[in-house]
Amino acid sequence: VTCTGFDLKQEMASCQFVVRVRAVPPLELACPPKLDVECDSPAGGVVQYALPVVSGGCVDLATVTVLCDPPPGAVFPLGVTTVNCTAVAPDGQRATCSFTVTVRDSHPPQLNCPLDLLAECDSGAGATVNFSVTAADACDPNPVVTCEPAAGSVFPLGTTTVTCRAKDAAGNESTCTFLVTVRDTTPPVLDCPKNLVAD
Repeated sequence: VTCTGFDLKQEMASCQFVVRVRAVPPLELACPPKLDVECDSPAGGVVQYALPVVSGGCVDLATVTVLCDPPPGAVFPLGVTTVNCTAVAPDGQRATCSFTVTVRDSHPPQLNCPLDLLAECDSGAGATVNFSVTAADACDPNPVVTCEPAAGSVFPLGTTTVTCRAKDAAGNESTCTFLVTVRDTTPPVLDCPKNLVAD
């Protein structure tokens, strides 16, 4: 840059200086790597993560605002969700990044079988036996429970193994077993005729 000055006598003086223009590093935002978390409710899972790191921009980084959607601490649904983050500096510089959060259900339901059962036979086929089997799952409020033989079936005399299974919506399965023993401990009822008199 050359600067020139003139006085009233038109005498001239000049000077020069150099201005160097250099590239300003852009504002940068570094997102965390993808996250995998386990669900903790039927709605999905609460996910905590650190906000992305800001760099560059030739600004006071403490003045840069970083926002992410969904934000840390939000409930993420089962499956894959993309988190989009944006950094905005006071001078208008912006930077963006994104990462994915996968919420999965990899835990089987908790299946509760009864203790071994004893039943008295009530027919020549054995005994009708009813029982209750329950299942609980953090992510599926209604896991499907099946038993073989099923509750209310007629069990033959002797000991039968009942196998129960619980399956949640994600396909995770658990099993439990118990024994049903049908016995006959009631003696026969003997109906004798009344006293007879014979000649």
